[in-house]
Amino acid sequence: PPYLSVTGVNMLANGRFEAFAGSVPDGWTKSGNGALTKETTIKVSTSAHSVKIVNGSTATFLWQTPSAVAYRGKRVTLAVLMRIDSGGTGPSGRVRLYYDGAGALLVANNPGESGLNGFRWIIIPGILMPADATQLGAYLYAHSAASQAGTIYLDRVALVEGEIPRGA
Repeated sequence: PPYLSVTGVNMLANGRFEAFAGSVPDGWTKSGNGALTKETTIKVSTSAHSVKIVNGSTATFLWQTPSAVAYRGKRVTLAVLMRIDSGGTGPSGRVRLYYDGAGALLVANNPGESGLNGFRWIIIPGILMPADATQLGAYLYAHSAASQAGTIYLDRVALVEGEIPRGA
């Protein structure tokens, strides 16, 4: 989409996964026991690689939690450029944006899809951060259920201020 060619300040570190010195992209945390690798052939951008995640016997995902304090009372939008392989069990590629307010954990969610074997943008737009928010987290799942088949490729992730998704 053309609006993603306009850049914004990405609240997430290493949103293009270019820094990948160890077993996980720098600035990100992996949960679950599935496989996570650099993928040099299945990618969209000019980056050297994408990130391939294969679900394991526990839900496998990457996550990052920037501070929400600077975004209190403002809207944020999460955009993820993802490929979901066909052959998964049920919907794969779940994207979640977690945040808190008034003592409760809130979730904006894209439940995932069946594999389409092509990259596309998954967008969670215009989430209003509560005035007392302290937590904010982006979670990118191969599959959110344990022991379910699912393989995804992540090329880019941007969490930006505003209602319109922008690249970063």
